[in-house]
Amino acid sequence: MHRARIAAAVSLLLPLAGCCGGHTRPASSDQPKVTRVEESAVVKADASRIKSVKKVALVSVVADCEIKNVYQNKIQGLGALGHIDDQRSPRTLDQAARKFAEALPQETGWTMPSQSEILANPQYEQLTFDPDLKVQARQTGKPICTGGGYRVLTRSFTKQAGQLATALGVDAVALVWTHFQIGSGGFGGDGYVWSDTALEVVGPDGQLLYHDQVNTRSDYEVKRTLTSVDWSSEPTEGTSALVNAAKRLGEGLKKAVAQP
Repeated sequence: MHRARIAAAVSLLLPLAGCCGGHTRPASSDQPKVTRVEESAVVKADASRIKSVKKVALVSVVADCEIKNVYQNKIQGLGALGHIDDQRSPRTLDQAARKFAEALPQETGWTMPSQSEILANPQYEQLTFDPDLKVQARQTGKPICTGGGYRVLTRSFTKQAGQLATALGVDAVALVWTHFQIGSGGFGGDGYVWSDTALEVVGPDGQLLYHDQVNTRSDYEVKRTLTSVDWSSEPTEGTSALVNAAKRLGEGLKKAVAQP
């Protein structure tokens, strides 16, 4: 009975953490009016078009807000209530997104404008969505977390992605989604941080030129016991998992480009 109550408390409190760990702003009566944006249909381009893509802008890196610990027991769950923000992906993305952006051009061979160049383009803010989850909810109805200075853009909005590619003067824009979780450590042992990462490339016409998804793990494990998890090391290991994803995605892209 007590275990059931603990589990119920954890399940109720964790979702509420979204109000604080996902780059939200306090409510204000002077916030700008937000317009709801309609989703775009995903149209897949001819697979051969990716061969001609040379210059790509990474414009969005997003993640599911909760970092799941797949081995979390009831005692760990109760202890986790004191580390709500540590279990939210923005803290990890603040570190991981920049390292991923550095690794991606090396692994893919793409020429990629810097993040500062992208942010300086006035169309970037116009064609992407606010990192604030409450504002996003009104813009898209599907808020998702981001970090590292990026705003939000996903494959649900390929029209905006295409327009942004044109505004940035690139062959395509890259959209990245990931989900972090701690797992595969064994009972009572340590666990790696895993990153399930999707890369989507959208051309100026709004068509999806390329998609790939990989599952990679961190270089080292996050320490854990039967009663607690060392969340302080998760951002570093989450970063290594995402950088390893860049390597795998680069390998996949090169194979796709080499196809006759």
